[in-house]
Amino acid sequence: MYGYMGKILDVDLSSGSIKDVPLDEKDGKLFVGGSGLACKIMLDELGADIGRIDPLSPENMLIFMTGPLTGTRVLSSGRFEVCAKSPLTGGWGEANCGGKFGPYLKFAGYDGIIIRGKSDAPVYLDVNDGTASLKSADHLWGKGTYETQEILREDIADKRMSAAVIGPAGERLSPISCVISDRGRAAGRGGMGAVMGSKNLKAIVARGKQRIEVKNKEDLSKVVEEASEKMFGETAIQMYKALGTSGYMETSEAYGDNTVKYYTESVFDKLDEVSGTKMNETVLKKSHGCYGCRVGCGRIIETEELGEVDGPEYETLEMFGLQCLNSDIDSIYKANYLCNDGGIDTISLGSTIAFAMYLWDKGVISKEDTDGIDLSWGNSQSIIEMVEKAIKKEGFGDVLAMGSRAMGKKYGKEEWAATVKGVEVPAHDPRGYSALACGYATSNRGAVHVPDQLYVVEMGTQIEEYGIISPDRFQNEEKGTIVAKTQNYLGLFDAGTTCCFTLIRPTNLAPMFNYVTGFDYNVDSLLVTGERVFNAKRVFNNLCGIGRKDDRLPEILLQPIVEGGTEGNVPDVEKQLKEYYEYRNWDPETGKPKKEKLDELGLNKYVPLIW
Repeated sequence: MYGYMGKILDVDLSSGSIKDVPLDEKDGKLFVGGSGLACKIMLDELGADIGRIDPLSPENMLIFMTGPLTGTRVLSSGRFEVCAKSPLTGGWGEANCGGKFGPYLKFAGYDGIIIRGKSDAPVYLDVNDGTASLKSADHLWGKGTYETQEILREDIADKRMSAAVIGPAGERLSPISCVISDRGRAAGRGGMGAVMGSKNLKAIVARGKQRIEVKNKEDLSKVVEEASEKMFGETAIQMYKALGTSGYMETSEAYGDNTVKYYTESVFDKLDEVSGTKMNETVLKKSHGCYGCRVGCGRIIETEELGEVDGPEYETLEMFGLQCLNSDIDSIYKANYLCNDGGIDTISLGSTIAFAMYLWDKGVISKEDTDGIDLSWGNSQSIIEMVEKAIKKEGFGDVLAMGSRAMGKKYGKEEWAATVKGVEVPAHDPRGYSALACGYATSNRGAVHVPDQLYVVEMGTQIEEYGIISPDRFQNEEKGTIVAKTQNYLGLFDAGTTCCFTLIRPTNLAPMFNYVTGFDYNVDSLLVTGERVFNAKRVFNNLCGIGRKDDRLPEILLQPIVEGGTEGNVPDVEKQLKEYYEYRNWDPETGKPKKEKLDELGLNKYVPLIW
């Protein structure tokens, strides 16, 4: 199997059983890898039981998966997926992560790892060049992710290793906890850290020297260079290279895409004090990239208090800065460091803290609720205290650690929470880019901005092969179709797996897959493959009771913002959804893919599960 290692590691933590499972080549072609293959495995093994399984029970499966492109010469192919039933949404959960772990897992001889059951005591899994063993993690339990990674490097004493770990937030089962790899790279959304913690699995180490064989090395190199030349012609890529993702903040404000004061405004008069430009001009030490990356959007900064640490991404600066009306950039650096070390999603926690400030401002909560801490807008010291409390699940931090929907429910204001399917809305606003309305509402994971990147499409990026061309960023017509096509296409990046920022066009991506695997994709069949993967995840959600009623936006995003680049626009979600459902051939009452659609995609064996 070109591009694949041909086997998956199957680990049962309850019994200690470890075995190799062959990868079916047919499954590879139909579902590619990454989150696509992980979903197929869970649907086949769990079936109708998916709906009743508690995400934090031993019955839930946790899958780490690479794809055929991972670790090859394909652009930015250093990513992997972590998948499970999400404790945050109760439905399909996946989180994508960069760094080196994905390629190193393949070098260790495996395309992925299935984790079952629960260990009686804390353990870590050492995957070493075609073999694997479970080892005690008693000495790691309770430690932050940075220290955990350092101890593992000392324990393993192998320079060619990478580890995926959880921090205290995952150990304490916070549904907004994440998996951290290679310093501060995060598989951030949906609570995958909590699933890992529920199994008493502290870390997975990957190391080995096995080679990834590709079908046509020479032609692959040619198409990679061609795609690379196109990629560096993109303005966004030039910005990521120069400033990292945080370089988008000024542009974001111009378009009304910044989310300010808990999604109620779009202009922050102190933006220059917390922008990526400020970070790059004052504390930037160096840039860095994931395996195989030619861009290097990651940032290493050095501050007097923290020393040399990972710098915050765009989302983190927005959530702990603009969302909270916080102009103290040093506090954002610290919040980012604490979140990475604690293993908690900066988007979800930052948004939840901003929600707490919103509730404080509205008089819903007071010092009696917040352990005596003042949560007035812009209180940077309080933000740090809240981060620390959330990681420890201490006092009011226990409320924050459960996420915005749970906090809103506790105080009788669930309808105020800016979440979709339970996931906090990121720092991209559908009032600035209308396609995000339908995109957030229908995403299988809840409100996430990658890999779809609909804001990039609304800014003018075109994928002409599939007719993904936005007529106007405020227009609602055609957006349902554009969203569906974009989800189908860019979902392939999480199946491949490679970085969606590269935005490799179909005419390059199809031959890349073929030159790596020996498959015979063309531009059209590639889109159908992405559609198959997306619909499989929808079936998973349908089994969890998630459907048409959940395809919605929170009310706070449907209020007009007059000042700034949104120009008072409010997207017509229902109009977009009507077009979207028609294009997808989903039942408009239930939100389920129709029987004929599942048959058309080769998913007919799942029809009895949902119909």
